Parts: sequence; structure tokens; C-alpha cells
Amino acid sequence: MKKGAVIDDKYRYSLTREWDMTKPKVAFVMLNPSTADEESNDMTTDRCEGFAKRWGYGAIEIVNLFAFRAKDPKELRVLTVEETIGPENHIHLERAIQQAERVVVAWGEHGVLHNCCKDPYFLMLLHDYKEKTFCFGHTSNYQPLHPLHLAYITPLQLFMNNKS
Repeated sequence: MKKGAVIDDKYRYSLTREWDMTKPKVAFVMLNPSTADEESNDMTTDRCEGFAKRWGYGAIEIVNLFAFRAKDPKELRVLTVEETIGPENHIHLERAIQQAERVVVAWGEHGVLHNCCKDPYFLMLLHDYKEKTFCFGHTSNYQPLHPLHLAYITPLQLFMNNKS
């Protein structure tokens, strides 16, 4: 397996795993990175990889609304928007979304933090690729479900971002 990560101090901008270069890549857009890096996975990375393999993909790329690395999303509340997002995050988000065959948004209930899920740039980017942007369903406040505790048989649905 080919593993990669773009990490700069306290930020992780991108995490990639490729197991079959003959198959396309799926991108997951989640909330913030935890402990996974170029060498090791965390539970969420393992879960995303499991979904992607079952769907017939050969690689994943994980990017996030916030690039700041934290094990608990509550840690992001005390930081400014700029500190949580990171100076290069938009670059990696845009590239991952453009290059993936499918995009799965899955940031969970904390996506409302700092109103990041309402960022005009991000919303326009998702709108430009709406035909290939999916989610596992929504939380009670209309945020896309996080994959960690979902069954592998959970169906994807087109992501409609008109309520966030």
C-alpha cells in the first residue's frame, strides 16, 4: 500500500492511501484530522478505507474543513477560524475534490463550528462538483454523518447542501 500525508506542524492538509492504482480514488471531506499520518492509520482512516474498498475504489484521500490536528473536536472551539482551518487548507480541499471520482462529505455534527460549512468558497466548490458529492445521511442539524460508527452497508445519497 502506498501511503502519503501533507503535514505542516500542527496541520494535516491531506492523507492518502492507495492499494490499487488501476482503480479510481474517492475523497472524504471530514471535520478535522486526528492522529493518522503518513505511517499510521486511526480508526476513521481504517473505516474510510473499508468503505472505499467495498465500493470498488483503489485509493482514498481524506481532507477536512479544519486542518488543525486534534483528537477531540471540542479543542477547536478555543481557536480562531484561521487557526483551525490552516493557511493551505483550501488548496488541498479543492485539489482533492477536483481529482476524485467521488466525494463523500462526512464532517458530522461539529461542522457548524465557526460556520465553516457555510463558507461561500467551500459551498461554491461543492456546488461545482455536486454530481459526484455524496453523504451517508444527515445529523439532526442537517450536517453529513461521520463514517466511524456506520455500518458498511450504509447507502450513500447525493449531498444537498441547502439546509446547512
